[in-house]
Amino acid sequence: MKRVSMRNVNRICGNLFLLLAVFLFAGCKSVSRKVMADNTPTVVTKTLRVATQNLWGKPTAVVLDYFNRIDVDVLCAQECSNLSEAEIREKGLYVHTHTNNGQVECSIISRYPFSGVTPHKYGVYIDLGEGIVALVINCHGAYKPYGPYQLEGIAYGGYEPSDDVDKVFEMNREVRQEMVDKLLEDLASATTPFISVSGDFNEPSWLDWTEQTRSAGMTPHALQWPVTCALSKGGLDGDAYRTIHPNPVTHPGYTWTTCPSAKDTRDRIDFTLYKISSNTAVRSCQIIGESYETSDIVLPSFTFEKVFDHRGVRTEFVYSVLK
Repeated sequence: MKRVSMRNVNRICGNLFLLLAVFLFAGCKSVSRKVMADNTPTVVTKTLRVATQNLWGKPTAVVLDYFNRIDVDVLCAQECSNLSEAEIREKGLYVHTHTNNGQVECSIISRYPFSGVTPHKYGVYIDLGEGIVALVINCHGAYKPYGPYQLEGIAYGGYEPSDDVDKVFEMNREVRQEMVDKLLEDLASATTPFISVSGDFNEPSWLDWTEQTRSAGMTPHALQWPVTCALSKGGLDGDAYRTIHPNPVTHPGYTWTTCPSAKDTRDRIDFTLYKISSNTAVRSCQIIGESYETSDIVLPSFTFEKVFDHRGVRTEFVYSVLK
């Protein structure tokens, strides 16, 4: 029997220990990699659909049917005098109603719960889950004087037509200034970077009456209308419809009116303005109405022009969260 020296025994033991250490290290490294992979946050994309619609005083049943048909999370509604908050809540929805400078009530109807209200009650904070909160504001601008009528030569509501653009601008600014001031204060108090401001503004967007529309004969003048211009300067990022459709000549996006008389103007006075952070974007903005000639969304078996005198607007925001 061959004798093994202690030197050889020590060498063999050392090699075995080294192999064991390598094996254990590789195993730990594999486990470490697995743990790190399991802890890597996943980016999840979600959507929030907000619509604005002048209800023209329609009852709750009609409004709830419309709400479900247009597939939204939040509806900013104006002229809501015949809405029943109790009936809305019975359907598992949330509702907030406020008056707007003596105008008929405005309501926000939501599938998500509210977590707060702005100081002037124009907006509500909506808890979307995953730590995301949106501030949704709803407003209704005074319906007279109506600037487009004045500049298009149409007498309305005790106001005569005028070719004096500065005079018309100032009259329209003055009658809606109280609303603008309150909206700006509500915006200044915002505690979230995700904000939408929707409504029937009774005035075109500051992005609609351009030199291009004037040259095309679509508007009599180029004019940055006061309400939205002030809100834009007050910190909002944009007008959702113009973000998706930047050319007002090819995409006027008219929301007034669904049942025009021969003398009526065609205007875009219902819209959603917004302010968002880098994890949020405007995915789409569509007109809801009576035909595909005027609208992007047409509801089957729904005679739109007999129900509402304004077209609606549906805006889809997409935002990302880490899970």
